[in-house]
Amino acid sequence: MNFNEHLIFLISSIFFIKNYGFFKYLSKEEWVYLYIGGILTFSLPDIDHPNSFIGSKIKFISKLINKKIGHRKFTHSLLILIILNYYFKKIVNLYFTSNSLYYGMIIGYITHIILDLFTPMGVEILWPLNFKFKISIYYFIKIIKYIIIMLLYLLLIFLILKLNVYYIRNRSWI
Repeated sequence: MNFNEHLIFLISSIFFIKNYGFFKYLSKEEWVYLYIGGILTFSLPDIDHPNSFIGSKIKFISKLINKKIGHRKFTHSLLILIILNYYFKKIVNLYFTSNSLYYGMIIGYITHIILDLFTPMGVEILWPLNFKFKISIYYFIKIIKYIIIMLLYLLLIFLILKLNVYYIRNRSWI
C-alpha cells in the first residue's frame, strides 16, 4: 500500500468512528486532535522501508531497521504497538489533558497495519514469530459474496412470512 491509500483509509476510519457513535463525549476540538494524532502516526510503521514516505525522510534509520530486521516485521507487530502505546500515552499526558491525540495516534498506527494485511506480503503481527498474517482479497470477496447471498435469503424469508401474515389477516392477496 502507498502513502495516499493509508491516509485515505485513516481518514475514512476516523470518519466511521465519529459517525457511528464511538467517542460520543469528544468535543469538536478533540476530534481535530484525533485526526492530528492519526496523521502523525499512520505512516510510522513503514519506517522500516527506505523508499516509503517516512523512510525516505530518515534513510539512515530506515536502512538500518530494514537490514537488521526487515520490512513488515517488528514495526508491524503487536510488540511495537504495545511499546508505542506506552510512549504515546506518556508524551500526550505531558502536554494535553485530553486523550484524543493519544487515541488518534493509536488509531493511525493500527489502521496502517490493518490495511497492510490486505497485501500479498502480509504482516508479521506476532513478530518475533516468523508467521505472516494476510487477508486475501479473493477470499475476502468470496466471504462478502456469501454474506450478501445469506442476507438476501433472509430478506426473502422475511418477505414471505410478511406476505403470509398479510394473507392470513385479510384472507386475500390484494
